[in-house]
Amino acid sequence: MITMTGSGTFRSNADQPQQVTGGGTWTTTGFGAGSGTYTMTGFASFKVAPGTLPSPPFTDGVTGVAADARAGLPVLRIAYSDGEQGVLIVSCDQPGTPPKLPLVEGSTLPRAPSTTGTG
Repeated sequence: MITMTGSGTFRSNADQPQQVTGGGTWTTTGFGAGSGTYTMTGFASFKVAPGTLPSPPFTDGVTGVAADARAGLPVLRIAYSDGEQGVLIVSCDQPGTPPKLPLVEGSTLPRAPSTTGTG
């Protein structure tokens, strides 16, 4: 199992370079247990899904405007402190996201077990 903490932002700008910032810490348990840090290194894709935040009182947490928030599925490239590369897949639904879409609040972080035991 991998546990992550951290924060970051991304901007999906059609036909322009994509901005990605952020990082945090990771810890794995079980076979190949380890820990270290990760840094966001690139933008792979973003699939927008229907859904909006009610305004007020909610905002997107970046611009402060509820209309700027998006439901969807961003895929972001990351680098681990142990030299491994990976992707972070975040699934985000919002009020109004149809229940038939395969979106939930959460993330997926594929990672092979560490061969060194530490990050």
